[in-house]
Amino acid sequence: LCQYNNYSGGATYSNICVDSQYKIEVDDYQEAINDIKKRNPRYILWPSNKSIDNLYKFSGESPDPMPDYNQTGNPISIQFNNYYYPKEITFQSFKLFKADKEITQIQILKKDTDPNNKFSEYQFALFPLKVLDKDTIYRVNFKYKYNEISKDINWSFRTMK
Repeated sequence: LCQYNNYSGGATYSNICVDSQYKIEVDDYQEAINDIKKRNPRYILWPSNKSIDNLYKFSGESPDPMPDYNQTGNPISIQFNNYYYPKEITFQSFKLFKADKEITQIQILKKDTDPNNKFSEYQFALFPLKVLDKDTIYRVNFKYKYNEISKDINWSFRTMK
């Protein structure tokens, strides 16, 4: 988009290119953004499915998403790609399991519960309130509703030794 400066008239964005004189037409900019979005996955899981050597504790981030805690378990998160989910995602539940036992001491962050107001309606995080065990497999279940259809996303990860 920044290679050509032949835009004239209409709504434009400025200060996007290194050369601040260049203006990008709004439609061209949005088309480029959507092209990038459609090349990316429908959603991103963290930790990723079947990953190993994941952190088991969390602290010291700024801004702090868990200001009432000095340390928690490392967060588990999912972010949806709004290119594939242009309508509202309705959160239903976010659960963490160690073996077959659900970890219930958690805090869930989403757009309306994020203390720093950084989350979009497409981002969700689960914070275990206690540090996770080392070298342990955890299983995650995220339930949501989209287009009036309930869906589940399941994944697992292992913490580092």
